[in-house]
Amino acid sequence: LSFSQGDYRFNNYTISNGLSQSFVTTIIQDKNNSLWIGTQDGLNRYDGKSFEVFNQDETPGLESTNFQCSVHTPDGRLWFGTASGLILYNPNTERFTTFNISSQILLDIQSIDFDQKGNLWLATIGYGIVKFDTKNLKFQTEKINLGSKKVHLVTCLKNGDMLIDTEDKGLIYYNYL
Repeated sequence: LSFSQGDYRFNNYTISNGLSQSFVTTIIQDKNNSLWIGTQDGLNRYDGKSFEVFNQDETPGLESTNFQCSVHTPDGRLWFGTASGLILYNPNTERFTTFNISSQILLDIQSIDFDQKGNLWLATIGYGIVKFDTKNLKFQTEKINLGSKKVHLVTCLKNGDMLIDTEDKGLIYYNYL
């Protein structure tokens, strides 16, 4: 047996390089190979050379600076879960849109995934699991009674099943079809 060690080169990026904050909470790559880096103080797009920072004070459609999770759907759209709602970035229009159930209900989204039909499933603190129809851009009213409203993680499996991690009820196996 013979083992060889590859040469790896690491670069460290911080605020001094243009990142909005050094504490990163989510990273996702778009179809143009740019990295989208979410922090508790804004969203950053990195093209391999420089950072572009998006925040709620200067970017129309953003209503949060605390990015917590992300997913991209097969159509190339990027979705971000934040401490105060669901944010869509449409690469075709290069615009952001924030969604909440209502102006009185701001979703604290901890995790996000999509099912085979393209619906988003949001793990939230305070409202449990919430479903979002990405075709009609509307929240679904169906409720899933988990016995817990503090959900930290949701993962959709290919067979119509879902794994849900709650703060006080443990791991729940659920079929959403």
